Amino acid sequence: MENKGLSDPLSVSRAIAILEQQLEELGLKAEYSNDMSVLAAERLRLRDSRVSPMFDHEVNDFSHNNAYWIRVLNREGDVISLQAFRRDVVGTTLADWALPWMIGLYAQRSELIIPNFLRPPPNSKSERISGTLAYHGELWISRNAGPRNLMELIPKLGLLLTLIKWQPDATWALVSHAMATRGHALRSGYAHFERGFLNWEWKPEGAEEIEWIVLSERSDLEFIANDLTYTNGVMPTSD
Repeated sequence: MENKGLSDPLSVSRAIAILEQQLEELGLKAEYSNDMSVLAAERLRLRDSRVSPMFDHEVNDFSHNNAYWIRVLNREGDVISLQAFRRDVVGTTLADWALPWMIGLYAQRSELIIPNFLRPPPNSKSERISGTLAYHGELWISRNAGPRNLMELIPKLGLLLTLIKWQPDATWALVSHAMATRGHALRSGYAHFERGFLNWEWKPEGAEEIEWIVLSERSDLEFIANDLTYTNGVMPTSD
């Protein structure tokens, strides 16, 4: 699929600035890094667990500007949030590609995962998604972080930075039943939800037996950027 770029990159940039300002008003600061070894160390320090294989620098080649992560710090300099993104080029469809990709990464760490089904249920939107895709993972916000709207501000900042950085055809993530059904993923910036994208007989650590996929295409994220600028009194820069 030809990448025609963003329809209004200035609005996306302004939306990112709005999110940064809203975080600053809460005494928070976002920091960007493409050093994935530091992400692994931060996850171990903050959560006492290994980074997921999808963002493990020991089993992935992240030398081609194809992954980055964000942390958010409070006034005291404490890290209160992590999230990470990676870019992959999918020539088939997300439905066909995702499971073998995940199994292969876990296998490289000698971790066994066994699915109940090799593909999501028929008519999944993932059957129609391909091209440059961004995977969103490692999302963590401390329970002591502060206001509840951080679950809206922090992931959206990452999604829009990813939109600017790679202009992916779609960005996707795997989430729990609670996150999908209680509105967290919707407030985070995801437009499409599907139950049962992955079903596990032997599940990855931290996953549920039945995992949801959440997904936003490029146009969905551009709409979020425009909506942010509208609601904060900034008019669009193009038709």
